Amino acid sequence: MEQSKFLENVTDWENHRPLLWLALEETKTGEVIEMGCGDGSTRQLHEYCKYNNRQLYSFDTDQKWMDKFLDCKSTTHQFHHVINHWEVAQQICPKPSVMLIDHAPGERRIVDIKNYCDHAGIIVIHDTQPPPTAADYGYERIWKYFKYIVHLDAGKNHEANDNRTWASAVSNHYDVTKWRGLTFNDGDYKLK
Repeated sequence: MEQSKFLENVTDWENHRPLLWLALEETKTGEVIEMGCGDGSTRQLHEYCKYNNRQLYSFDTDQKWMDKFLDCKSTTHQFHHVINHWEVAQQICPKPSVMLIDHAPGERRIVDIKNYCDHAGIIVIHDTQPPPTAADYGYERIWKYFKYIVHLDAGKNHEANDNRTWASAVSNHYDVTKWRGLTFNDGDYKLK
């Protein structure tokens, strides 16, 4: 899959996609986990993994949301409906090369990030904007577990006096800080 296709139509709701692209290209091989299916990731990850012969696992608690993407189910793309126990992801795929964190409930995100901090190659996290923000997932509690961190800064929504949606990539194995200074979406998003 070409970068232009993977990054097509990126908005704040999909701004984790540039970091996913960089993570996939950096790791080159290995399994990929998507925790939380979505319009901004599932089909793009499916196409990328299919084209590059990488195994993709999509996990979600919302069966209706997951059903939107079941046409992507294949030998290289498995779907798992999570009922109460997100630990199933780590049982199925204990050492992914790339992981996307964008699942519910929001308070579960930091638990899974911490569980994978030494086992995942690169973890891409959505909704990491600093306060003030509508969604506060407590990410400031997990940054200390990572050697390398880069944030995709989307700036501030001045009308709502709120930060726009950010995304971040963290790793203890890959120096994602080398991506700092890259811009996407005609400079609308900057990695810092």
